[in-house]
Amino acid sequence: MVTEWVTSSVIVKMDASQVNQLMMNLVINARDAMPKGGKLTISTHKVFPQALQTDVPSNLAPGEYCLLQVTDTGIGMSPETMARIFEPLFTTKAASKGTGFGLAICYGIVKQAGGTIHAESELGRGTTFSIYLPSCNEPISSVEPADASTRALKGDATILLVEDDVAVRDITASILLSRGYEVIIAQSPKDALAIVRDNDTIDLLLTDVVMPQMNGKQVSEAVKALRPSIKVLFMSGYARDVFFSQGIQLESINLIQKPFTSNRLAQSIRETLESPA
Repeated sequence: MVTEWVTSSVIVKMDASQVNQLMMNLVINARDAMPKGGKLTISTHKVFPQALQTDVPSNLAPGEYCLLQVTDTGIGMSPETMARIFEPLFTTKAASKGTGFGLAICYGIVKQAGGTIHAESELGRGTTFSIYLPSCNEPISSVEPADASTRALKGDATILLVEDDVAVRDITASILLSRGYEVIIAQSPKDALAIVRDNDTIDLLLTDVVMPQMNGKQVSEAVKALRPSIKVLFMSGYARDVFFSQGIQLESINLIQKPFTSNRLAQSIRETLESPA
């Protein structure tokens, strides 16, 4: 992965959790487009679109923008696919690989921030997503004390995180640590069970649903057999039929759907910890 950051300061007005979600979705999308590996480049630039010699979205108002670009050297997309990539539920992935909401959510986040997102792609040549975010001239306000609702989303419980996707695992762990939780990471179900056997301080199991070796339901059952008091929260980006194929009844579990914001994850953690065993 290559990063190229703007050398002069540019300020945009966005919710930090939405920035995290935007980047997570775009990076995971780029990764999936390079099944045999490749180069991922993330760059930021301060630009005045009207002065650029390249094609820019026609709906941009004059002014200064932060241009965020995510480029991969993957399989690329056809014009037919390009025309639909921001539609909710549209995906070129197998049913077990995602819900098709990722890029639609990115589109919504960027529009909410007053910006524009568009893609350039060619089959076999990779894809570039360009996000234009209007710069903010307002002074940066000092951090205000957290209100009661924000404090309620923090905690000091110990969470066992089971996720085989490195990118998702790292981002999720970072969110939990920023909220005050102690995080123990397991890269596989087998690792998770070994950790539980040797650790009696775990309060909550946060596990993906579809993984090698064992699925999330099997992991949770094995963990509960060892430590009945541990609460369980499932996370998944898969369609509903995948849950049924895994023998999981949605009505009987605590579940957070990927992609999620940091506040949504923190809220789900809090609700699960406070739920009956």
